[in-house]
Amino acid sequence: MSILSTAAVLVGGTVADILITQKRRIGTIYPQVTISERMHDELAMTDNPVDSGEVVTDHSYKLPAELTMRCGWSESGSLFNDIDSLQIASTPNEAYQNLLSLQKSRLPFTVTTPRRQYSNMLIRSLDVTTDAATANVLMVEVVMREVIIVSTQQTTMAAAEDQASPQDTAATTNGGVKQATVVTDTSVLSKIGTGVESAFSAITGG
Repeated sequence: MSILSTAAVLVGGTVADILITQKRRIGTIYPQVTISERMHDELAMTDNPVDSGEVVTDHSYKLPAELTMRCGWSESGSLFNDIDSLQIASTPNEAYQNLLSLQKSRLPFTVTTPRRQYSNMLIRSLDVTTDAATANVLMVEVVMREVIIVSTQQTTMAAAEDQASPQDTAATTNGGVKQATVVTDTSVLSKIGTGVESAFSAITGG
């Protein structure tokens, strides 16, 4: 019994039901059958002790979502190659190469499952085990992780003459080469010190 037939028996449906109605997609890759999906969402919380010795949570943030799918391909997929919109690989080897290429591209993609849709995902790992039972099919565990993307904005500052406090907010300018100068100490304390020293020299005859 092929992997597709086995999965069809497990879900009590037909191969066509698995392929078409479940609508699972990894980027542009459609698994012939999905054995399992593990969705992981986690919130991180920072804990800090206070004076009384208690630990309080002062911040929390959402960690990137993770999705693990166990998918399968077999030669039976060639029966559905005439449905171009599904983009199903002709052979297990072709499906495996498609997954490797998607991982290597490092370009975020969208994953669709019956429960939710994931955006900006990357393949963190591909785990394939081949044994006597799976020699002619591809069974792969695809571990994907969300990439949190932020956008930056560029703005143009107003001219210095249009700013309220250009000395504080104006953009830096090239002031050319500066030469260091010797500063003479002309403070009041310096002058008093010089006068006292002269008077003391006159009295002592120094």
